[in-house]
Amino acid sequence: MAPPTNDGRRLVGWYRMALAAFVMVVVNTRAAEIVVVDGNLAIVLDDPATNRVVIGGAAEAETDLFTDDDAQLLTKAQVAALLTTLEATMESRWALRFAQMQERMQAQLDAKLNVTELAATVDAMLIDTANASALRTRLQGAETLAADNSQRAFAAEERLTALEQANNTLATVVESLASTKADATDVRTDDQIRAVMTAMVNNEPANNAVRNALDAKVDAVTQYADEDARDLLNDIVNNPEGDNNALRLVLDDLATRLGAAEASLGTDCGAACAAGTYEATACNVGAGTARVCSACGTGSFSYGGSVPSCTNCESCAADDYEVHGCTASSDRVCARCTTCVPGRTYETTACTTSTNRVCSSCATCASNEYIASECTVSSERVCNACTTACAANEWMAEPCKSDSNAVCQTCTVCEAGFYEARACSATADTLCLRCTDCGEDEVLTACSAAADTVCLAPNWGLNVDLATSLHQLNRAGSYVPLTGFSQNVSSLHSTFLRAGTTFDGTTVSTTDAGHYFLAYNIRIDDISDNWVHCNMGFNGANDPAVDGMSLVRGTTDYKQWTFSNAGIVQLVSGTGVGVFMAAVADNDFTVHEDSGMSAYRVHPTEGVYALLTSSYSITTSASWFKINGWTTDVATSRTRYLFGGSLQSSAYVVKESGVFLLSATVRLDGPGDTGATGSHYHRLSIVVNDSPTHNTPLHMIQGTPFPNDYMVNYVGGLAYLNAGDRVQPYGFNSYAFSFAYSPQSHLTVARLETSHAFSALMSSSMTVTTSDPVEINAWTVTPATVSICFNKGGAFDPASGRFTARRSGFYYVAANIRVDGVNTASQTLVTIKSSADNTYTDAGLTSVRTPYGTVNPAYQTLSPVGVVYLRKGDYVSVFVQVTGFSTSYIVQQESGFSAMLLDGAS
Repeated sequence: MAPPTNDGRRLVGWYRMALAAFVMVVVNTRAAEIVVVDGNLAIVLDDPATNRVVIGGAAEAETDLFTDDDAQLLTKAQVAALLTTLEATMESRWALRFAQMQERMQAQLDAKLNVTELAATVDAMLIDTANASALRTRLQGAETLAADNSQRAFAAEERLTALEQANNTLATVVESLASTKADATDVRTDDQIRAVMTAMVNNEPANNAVRNALDAKVDAVTQYADEDARDLLNDIVNNPEGDNNALRLVLDDLATRLGAAEASLGTDCGAACAAGTYEATACNVGAGTARVCSACGTGSFSYGGSVPSCTNCESCAADDYEVHGCTASSDRVCARCTTCVPGRTYETTACTTSTNRVCSSCATCASNEYIASECTVSSERVCNACTTACAANEWMAEPCKSDSNAVCQTCTVCEAGFYEARACSATADTLCLRCTDCGEDEVLTACSAAADTVCLAPNWGLNVDLATSLHQLNRAGSYVPLTGFSQNVSSLHSTFLRAGTTFDGTTVSTTDAGHYFLAYNIRIDDISDNWVHCNMGFNGANDPAVDGMSLVRGTTDYKQWTFSNAGIVQLVSGTGVGVFMAAVADNDFTVHEDSGMSAYRVHPTEGVYALLTSSYSITTSASWFKINGWTTDVATSRTRYLFGGSLQSSAYVVKESGVFLLSATVRLDGPGDTGATGSHYHRLSIVVNDSPTHNTPLHMIQGTPFPNDYMVNYVGGLAYLNAGDRVQPYGFNSYAFSFAYSPQSHLTVARLETSHAFSALMSSSMTVTTSDPVEINAWTVTPATVSICFNKGGAFDPASGRFTARRSGFYYVAANIRVDGVNTASQTLVTIKSSADNTYTDAGLTSVRTPYGTVNPAYQTLSPVGVVYLRKGDYVSVFVQVTGFSTSYIVQQESGFSAMLLDGAS
């Protein structure tokens, strides 16, 4: 009976259809169907959310599988119906063909075919066997293609799902931002929204929703890479014992059935060659030649069957690694090495020929760190600690950022011709400004490394201090000019001598006709006999009755006493001005070095310098009274003037509102009375609008004991006056002393233009228990008792008691400090001190008192006054020091302090 000649090939063809018709892969509990329809590949994911199937053409590129518009889309129902039809057709045809083949083979056996027919039949079978081997090879390729496309489909599914989730998150964030923008009161512009989104994408602030969404998106894309899918499919195909091995079982079953069919067809020649071998000699029944199978050589493999040779194993590409090695029965399996993501992961284990690359997540720098080296695919991110402080001679030009450390730069040193306007700090460089160029004769202070040039138009003036004490012997009854004054006494030149001012240590000469502020503080030590006279003389003449600026102290017994006096006088050009002393009966006393003299050219806009030309008797007590008799009608006076305002009934009437310098010196003849008992006193106050009070900065008091023959009281300071105000000195006696105000008295009222000035009254009394110098810091410029206090320019701080120079220049300063209860104190000192001086007495602005005989007055006012040079930033304040007291003393509220810029740098 002749064997069939064609049905063997048909049988193999149906096997091919069976494999191509249905391959089921189970991956992660999700079924994936691989279908071949008319040479086209279809992938079906068993997912309720997916109801269509993509079918690509035979030449379709896998990257176009889901995007090509020409790809055919089938529903799952259509694919299921197709599979059912194919399966039924395959089974029916298989059964029919197998039955026909058996019938024909039996018929040929029964007919006892001749050798020629048998040979032809065997040849046909051999051809079918070769076709079966070719089919096996093609099936292996189909298996690889199916596995590769299945894994890519699965990875694409995972990526699409993750991308959809990330996009949904991003959309939610954007929608929230849009809603917030709509609801916000402060509606932001598109550019502002873009700026916010840019910052969030850059992870500012950290861990914001947009950044997290983008991170999730990137993670999802890289979560299941191609090589991961290949590894899984290779495991499914090559590991029949593992999970999800349905494909392996199908292939194994097919191989078994093919082997059985071949065995049944090749009964006479024996079984086909096994896997790992090839047919070295073909079976020839007619020639009596048996099949000879030989083992595959190294580097080749065979799946078995009637294959004439083994196939060379695949070689892995440069960036692949070997998953399964080449064996005689199986090809080498390669997979692509994992690729690290720049900026997110880096290689910790390199890819070799046999192992995959390992990528680890890049480190995240802390808030106090910066990225010193960025994460690359081959190296980890390096985080270094931020620099928080620069070195002593450096400043931080740039702060530490996420990608760079702080930048420290060396502080600039100002070059010649520049000065340091602002010192180098932790966050700012030195500010160097070019030194100001002054005009001719306008340089007051040269430019230095720390300060600009001080330019000031030429002017006339000085403040000098006695360099050494002057011991006066056998000078009784003689007026002696005081000599030895110097501008170089104060440590930082609060004392000064303006360029163009002629001064020989004794006499200063005026250069032009005009108004001049004059002041002195002359300390006399060891006076014990009769009266002492101190006054300013003009052109060597001593005529205090017509020139004023005079002080006298009657029968005395003082260890130390300071004469303080000031006023603005009018002088002609070339007038020589000096201080004179006369002790009527004392042949041994000393003018102490803590003595000073000031003179400065000023330009009042109105004012008066008036004198008393006759005595004015007083008998009243316990009430305020006017001091009358002031006049400028003194033909021989070198100092008097009246302009702008008017002198009415001994009161000066103000013409124009502004800042006024006021001073009054009144001589009392016969001020004491032997019948007075207890503590009594005289008061002197410069009163505005006939409203006398002791709670004013322009007030002084002198308590008993005091001389019975002569005494001069002085008070001076600043006041803000309004047009029409009346200004006049007032007196007050606590006892009905019988005395007279006499000539050698003067009154100054002068309006001066200024940018910075103040007049303050103590806000409360201070009780002091230390013998150290005490800075007076209880002041007010808005007292309830008087309206003359002010703080123009705001340079005075009432809380600290300090007047700070806003401009370098020359300043008038004056104080009237009442000190009570010094009791047995050995010395009472009041000084106006500049912060530029190291001691309390170098500037000649000091007033000192000691007991009269053995008793200190219960009340007394000390009034230092003068002109001082201050640099910008220097300050002046009042200090009191009492030594030798019992337990405490009081700086009484009835005290005043004034300062004013006379002439300053622009």
